[in-house]
Amino acid sequence: MRVRFGGQPSFVFQPSDWRQKKDAATEPAWSLNRDYVYGYNGSCRSSLHFISETEIAYPLANLVILLDVKSNEQRFFDGHTNDVLCLAWNENQRLCISGQMDVKGADGPKACIWSPDDVSSFCNLLHPGHSRSVSAVALSSDGQTAVTFTTDEASSYYIWRLDFSRAVKNGTSNVGTWLSSGSSGRQPVYAAYLLEPDPAPGKMAFSTVGQNHFRSWTIEFPKKTGASPVVKKNRGTYGKIVAARNPVDWAWRADGAAWMVGDNGHIYSVLGQSVTDSKLIASQHSGATLGCVAKLPDGRWIAGALDGTIFIGDGIRREVKAESRAVFTEAHGRGSLAVFGTANHALVLVDYTRRELVRVLQVSHATEAWAMDFHPELAILATGDTQGHVRFWNVAERKPAVGKVLKMEWSVWSLAFLPTDGSLMALGHDKGMVEVLRFPSLQPAFRERLSEPAERISALRFSDCGIWLAAGCCDEKVYLLKLVTSGDGHVEILLHRVLSGNSSNITAVMFSADSQHVMSNSKDAQILYWNTKDGAPQRHTSMFRDTRWQKPWTAVLGWPVIGLWGDPSCDGSDINSACQSNEPLDELLAFGDDFGCVKLIRFPSPFANPGVKAGCAQTTVAVCVHLFSFRG
Repeated sequence: MRVRFGGQPSFVFQPSDWRQKKDAATEPAWSLNRDYVYGYNGSCRSSLHFISETEIAYPLANLVILLDVKSNEQRFFDGHTNDVLCLAWNENQRLCISGQMDVKGADGPKACIWSPDDVSSFCNLLHPGHSRSVSAVALSSDGQTAVTFTTDEASSYYIWRLDFSRAVKNGTSNVGTWLSSGSSGRQPVYAAYLLEPDPAPGKMAFSTVGQNHFRSWTIEFPKKTGASPVVKKNRGTYGKIVAARNPVDWAWRADGAAWMVGDNGHIYSVLGQSVTDSKLIASQHSGATLGCVAKLPDGRWIAGALDGTIFIGDGIRREVKAESRAVFTEAHGRGSLAVFGTANHALVLVDYTRRELVRVLQVSHATEAWAMDFHPELAILATGDTQGHVRFWNVAERKPAVGKVLKMEWSVWSLAFLPTDGSLMALGHDKGMVEVLRFPSLQPAFRERLSEPAERISALRFSDCGIWLAAGCCDEKVYLLKLVTSGDGHVEILLHRVLSGNSSNITAVMFSADSQHVMSNSKDAQILYWNTKDGAPQRHTSMFRDTRWQKPWTAVLGWPVIGLWGDPSCDGSDINSACQSNEPLDELLAFGDDFGCVKLIRFPSPFANPGVKAGCAQTTVAVCVHLFSFRG
């Protein structure tokens, strides 16, 4: 039968014994629920907050994560439609305000005001289309004034006036009209810091830090109905005190003054818009320049440096110095605990009274992770990124394997465990390189450049019998490797055949259940087959209509997955990955698309327009999907 995958024509054959079930084309009764999100975005300024004695909030992708640091339980605010860049917390009203990047199309970015007590209801602050993104936010102590900053040419600010506590309680709503707006200057604003409590009824004060500057702001609302707010902004001055090239972070003191840290290793005392004192506590030349500062419950400050040093002091006098290996860029304290975010995207919890690390809460890839596979017997997930890092995650305990990071020479684009026992892990790289490591020792078993034009290895799959490894490459070839086991148990990996015939980049490879054949998908919707024994191409594709394929099914092309392409707006590159559910419930298939969504359909799905259960969007692009089940 002739079909179209993402608008591109192809040809598939229906199995001769297939009989359509009554509900085969309907939406699955099962659904995808977000259970846990690994990672932390260390590039978000002033966006890490304790919102209770044990719960913290921080942005990640298009979510705001609410993590209990003791129980490791997570909740989520998912009202955003693109990556969240900033987050502020209003303790008095128990409200959060978060800002995001622009979305595709004419609409501009938005900020959301919401309460962690009920994350299902929120208020959208809609910005004009030229705004690009919301880079900093603040919400007044009374919860009735919001200020947002955007990254357009004018570094615009917008003032919003509403009883936001009531608006949030009444249900999700859109606010498309701001009360006032203007330019904050040509230099970007990175973060805003609210002075609490408000100086007077109808008046709001805050400070901002940005590229090469800091500013003091006040917004006052006249009593006259309809009158515009009076906005005063004063650029910060250092006087005769050595200036920071870039102010980095800010923390208010109880007396209305503030501490500010700069990229020159100084901590400053600031009153209004004027620096009154400073002290060099971290040497810029040693790489210990300061990255963050926060006020502790006892009134002291705690600061983190980029070499992992933690400083605690009173006024601008340093009292305590503690060492770690983190690169601190974010800090917040509650009780005896302080949580730090790092530039290399880790989240750590420390007990500053005991000067000890309590736990590493999160780690993360610094670049896109395209490679993923679950170990067949252990509750371990391995992921690889474009920087060449491979990380491991304990999915049973929902914790990262801290310190277990492989730093490879090339980007990692594909990854696969040996399905028989997980004793080998294969990695596909740039430059046509394939590496196979013994697991868990991670000692090398094979390392070779397979592609002469040095193209990317885009797909990897072991056969179920454990003898074959197929490596699909962007040079339009599939490299078939053979695993030969000697009498002493040593495994040697040899290149067996180079399989050609594709006319575009390989996107997926799979073996038949009996391991006698291998199949490839390519970007131009081509499906090809070869014999594994001699590498002979199988020209008559109809002979595979009744072939049983290895589980889980992971190809995006074929008769069982026609339904993946039911959306007529999808082109051939919009579906990135697919994975069949595991036995005994093997009648479902999840797939990820270019719009940041994971979806669920019944399997097989040979229908042009099947029922689809939309899952949880997490990021701007869903690049890899695997369903997890382990035997252990």
